[in-house]
Amino acid sequence: MALQRGVPSVWRAEVLQRVVLTVKSAIEQATPIKDGHLKANTRHEILTTGVKGRIYNRTPYAVFVHEGTKPHVILPKFTSRDAARTIGGGAALLAFQIGGRWVRTPMVRHPGTRANPFMRRGLTEARPSLSLLLKLAAADLISELRGHA
Repeated sequence: MALQRGVPSVWRAEVLQRVVLTVKSAIEQATPIKDGHLKANTRHEILTTGVKGRIYNRTPYAVFVHEGTKPHVILPKFTSRDAARTIGGGAALLAFQIGGRWVRTPMVRHPGTRANPFMRRGLTEARPSLSLLLKLAAADLISELRGHA
């Protein structure tokens, strides 16, 4: 970390900000778009140390899109508000639309979903831009340090 002592913290913060925004932009480009929620909920932050950044997605289902899911059974969650939707023996039903037609069923066997690692893909796609960004930033720093010597 000896190099950090000679590097102005303002410069480090500016470069980190550029790196984080470059990666975030690439992730947004790689994000699958159905209704726009995933893309709209991609966030970034620069941690208080000024040497770490973080990019994350606040959408609750983002991890399921990114990592995929195994086949699973979906059952209704029974709450007191569901009481009005129960039938016969008090079993709650799932209710959803398919092709404009309402379907009510006690369970669904979901086939699972294939992983779509959009964040990892975005990072991979950002690498050439990051390499250029860091080379230019290093050249600027060297020039600035030579000017102050």
